[in-house]
Amino acid sequence: RQYMTGRSFVPLSLTELMDKLKITPQHKQIFREVLDTLIKSGDVELAKGRYHWKEDRSEVVSGVIRMHHRGFGFVETDDRTLSKEDVFIPKHLTNNAVDGDHVEIIINHESFSEKGPEGRVINILKRGRTHIAGIIRDFDKHGDIIAYAPILGLSQKVVVDPAGNKNLVVGDRIIMEVIEWGSKDTETTARFSQFLSHISDHQGDTKAA
Repeated sequence: RQYMTGRSFVPLSLTELMDKLKITPQHKQIFREVLDTLIKSGDVELAKGRYHWKEDRSEVVSGVIRMHHRGFGFVETDDRTLSKEDVFIPKHLTNNAVDGDHVEIIINHESFSEKGPEGRVINILKRGRTHIAGIIRDFDKHGDIIAYAPILGLSQKVVVDPAGNKNLVVGDRIIMEVIEWGSKDTETTARFSQFLSHISDHQGDTKAA
């Protein structure tokens, strides 16, 4: 996406694209499948043996996303010459990014709100954190610990490995090390790292915050 939306891109054949992107021959089939997916999504058109990028009014850039507690975010682009303003990312287009992530976004210059130019996250290049805070809210039928992580929102299920700590109870506020980030369709998995306090212990509110 980033290569094909560059200002200097011209339509290329499959072989030429593989050469430009340094795709090895053994990955030709999966690369063809990627291009087919882009064609089906309407982003790319195959004409006369060459692949054309159809989103002429869109631009792929990278930057750091800062999330608002209401779920939307703003991306400060790495190259400020591409977008002097922060790019507004609506809640449904954040692609499960969290505050501080280094992301790739598509800017849609035809969509401009009072918050500035709009875009959508298409890739998370690097996570901005390795640990998150949460509250144990349940134990499922398999004995797995289920936690709520405010930074991920209520809809994101977090399954926690107790890492040897068998004394955790519902209501404990903890720090978790993320093992695998989930998506809107998959759970996030984490490992217990540090105990903060129980929600009934008001003396622990400051530490938890």
